[in-house]
Amino acid sequence: FLLAENLRKTKNYDEAAKAYQVYLEKFSGGRHLAAVHLGLGIATKQMGQGEEAKRHSEEALQLLESGQVADPGIEAQIYLLAGDLAFEAGDYDSAYRYYAKPSILVRHPVFTPLALAKSAECKEKLGETEKAKSLREELLRDFPDSEPAKGLSQGAPKGGSE
Repeated sequence: FLLAENLRKTKNYDEAAKAYQVYLEKFSGGRHLAAVHLGLGIATKQMGQGEEAKRHSEEALQLLESGQVADPGIEAQIYLLAGDLAFEAGDYDSAYRYYAKPSILVRHPVFTPLALAKSAECKEKLGETEKAKSLREELLRDFPDSEPAKGLSQGAPKGGSE
């Protein structure tokens, strides 16, 4: 599991996906199962395998909904991945609902500001500019030192993905 995580974090997505698959084969019910599906979702998304990424995102969401995710950081990342996939598919309403969860339910110093920025982007796409503005103001007020807030103050795009 740690090998796969390190490979993913160094952007070696193909090798990370292989390592995650090995973990799934050996430990199909292990305690890292949600994180493995999350990692596989991120890796396959980055490799351009959207359907595979969606499948792993859905697996991770099911584990989350069944109460098998105790780490708020993993929870936030699962929602962010699902939001990213919906956003890329042009389903901004669903993307917003996924992004809203980590911005409301989880107060994480990295993932909450990212979720706020991405939520604002969805609202912008949906033509709800006042709500987008409100979300960006919340981001700047509550997380002024975060990367998404710094990007806003410099006029850069509002969010980023791994």
